[in-house]
Amino acid sequence: MEQPTDTSFVFGGIYKPLSCAIINTLLQRKELQLLEGIKRTVYQQGSSMRPSSTSSPKKVMVYFIGGCSLSEVNALRFIGQKTNTHFIVATTNIINGNSLIESVIV
Repeated sequence: MEQPTDTSFVFGGIYKPLSCAIINTLLQRKELQLLEGIKRTVYQQGSSMRPSSTSSPKKVMVYFIGGCSLSEVNALRFIGQKTNTHFIVATTNIINGNSLIESVIV
């Protein structure tokens, strides 16, 4: 079996979750690197808290309002492995096929 190279593998290669594509794009933006530089500068100016080593994963909290599927969470975990990022996922609801159909019928 081939190793997956894209987040679309969680849906059989047919669909890439938009939320995951947006998060992946944000992780690669240079503005985030600028924020990291600012954080290092603040720590160097005498803060008693020191940043962890560069090899430790970044921590990013993602909050889904309205719910998400477990496939989206798995896609985030995949992105995390590729980018050395630990995602903390919070959501208002976990959506599966049954809950989606129930919300449309009721």
